[in-house]
Amino acid sequence: MKDHIKKGNNEKLGWDNFEDKLQIPYPRSKEQVWAKLEEQLEEQEKSQQKSRVLKLAWYWAAAAMVLIVLGVGSFMRYYTIRVDVPAGEVQVVSLPDGSTVKLNAVSELAYHPYWWRINRQLSLTGEAYFEVKKGSRFSVVSAKGITSVLGTQFNVFARKEVYRVTCLSGKVRVTDAHKEQEVLLEANQQAVLDGQGKMNYEELVQFSDEAAWVNNEFAFRKQSLVELLEEVERAYDVEIEGKELIAANNIVLLSGRLNRNELTADQVLELLSQISVFKIEKIDSRKYRIFPKKN
Repeated sequence: MKDHIKKGNNEKLGWDNFEDKLQIPYPRSKEQVWAKLEEQLEEQEKSQQKSRVLKLAWYWAAAAMVLIVLGVGSFMRYYTIRVDVPAGEVQVVSLPDGSTVKLNAVSELAYHPYWWRINRQLSLTGEAYFEVKKGSRFSVVSAKGITSVLGTQFNVFARKEVYRVTCLSGKVRVTDAHKEQEVLLEANQQAVLDGQGKMNYEELVQFSDEAAWVNNEFAFRKQSLVELLEEVERAYDVEIEGKELIAANNIVLLSGRLNRNELTADQVLELLSQISVFKIEKIDSRKYRIFPKKN
C-alpha cells in the first residue's frame, strides 16, 4: 500500500514538473497584444470609412453627371437666337437645315438652333418670306396664328391684329392661335385672320404683289392708306404723324409697283398725297405730318 501511495505521489510530482517544463515562450507582452489588436481594429475601421467615402464619391459623381446631362439638354433645348431687323433694313437669315428667311423691316425672328433637328419651329413678329428645305414639319408661330409646312415657299405677314399667309409653292397649313380654324393653301392662295379672329380664304392671289418687298418694291393693289403709310415708315425708317385721322376703310385705288431703290420717302409720300384726300407735310429729315386737304 505504501508503495502504491508513493508511486502515486511520484506520478503527481512528475506531472507538475511537466507543466513547469511545458511553458511555450511568447515574445509579446499582454500590453503589446492589446496594442496590436487595437491597431488592427483601427485599420479595419479606416478601411470601412474609405469604402464609405468611395461610395459617397461615386454617388456624388453620378448625381453630378445627371445634372450635367440635364443642364446640357436644357441649354440645347432653350438656347435662342433672335434676329431683330430695324426700320429701313431687310435681312436674310440662314437656318440650321439650309432653309432661308428674308425678314422685312421692323420684324423679329427667334428660333432654337441646337434643337432644330428635333423641332423646326420659330416665332415671327412682322413679315418674312420663307424658302423651306424639305424635311420634317416646319412651323412659324405668331401671336395670331401658326403656319406649318414640309417644304415650300410662302410669305407671312404678322403685324398687330393682321395675320396673312400667302403660298407660292407646295402646300401650307394655316391655323389660328386657338387651333379652332384651319385652312390648307396651295400656290397663289392666301389665308387672312382679321381683327375679329375670323379666317378668310382667297384664291388667285398674285404672290409677286404680296411679297413685292422681297424685291425692294412697293405693290399697290387697292390697299388701306394706313397700311401703305406704315409700310413706308418701315421701309424708309421715318415717322408719319396723324395716321389716326385716316379711316380704316380709306382705300387707295391704285395698282402698280414702285421701286424703293429708285424713289425717296418724299417722292413716295408725294404720290400718295396726290391720290388721296390727305396732304402730307415734311417736318424734318425723318418726320412727316398728315392732315386732311382743304376743299
